[in-house]
Amino acid sequence: MKRAVVAALVTGLMFGKAAAVDSSQLIGGSLGYGTREFESPDAQLYDGGDGVNWDIWYRFMFSEHWGAELGYARGEGGIFSALIDPVSQLRDLKYDGGRFFLVGQFPLYEGGGLYAKAGYGMYQIDYEYQKARHYTHDQGFSGVFGFQHRFKSGFGLHAEYQWTPMEKLAVSSVNLGLSWQF
Repeated sequence: MKRAVVAALVTGLMFGKAAAVDSSQLIGGSLGYGTREFESPDAQLYDGGDGVNWDIWYRFMFSEHWGAELGYARGEGGIFSALIDPVSQLRDLKYDGGRFFLVGQFPLYEGGGLYAKAGYGMYQIDYEYQKARHYTHDQGFSGVFGFQHRFKSGFGLHAEYQWTPMEKLAVSSVNLGLSWQF
């Protein structure tokens, strides 16, 4: 029992020390809710309804203010889309894919500040149109603007607005997320 307590204390001290050191690497993710617009194969623009989306990412900071991020994002219909889908020609719209961002941060106080991301994403789109299943690809700009607060333990909270206007699909959402600096 005594050895277990000592081992737990030593492990806790090592983890606390490691987490307190500033690092240039972060992992994180977010969950959001927003709107979608989609251009069908016959060039009609459809309100894709509301949508739930989430993302996960890895970020490497080159300096205190600049970094690069690789991520994966996925989205599908929300509550109102589920209600409207039965009477719409466009149904069950989903997307997922990878994206790359350049990240800029502007500290407002110790542990918190504003950030912006500008990048490029490539997505697989899956939907039902006129009672037939379709699969397509889309790519284009992705932008994010947000606020983050990082605790001394390395964990952080963030709130952000995501905007992804592509050729066939446009998505905008408000996301809340968690991250960890390690």
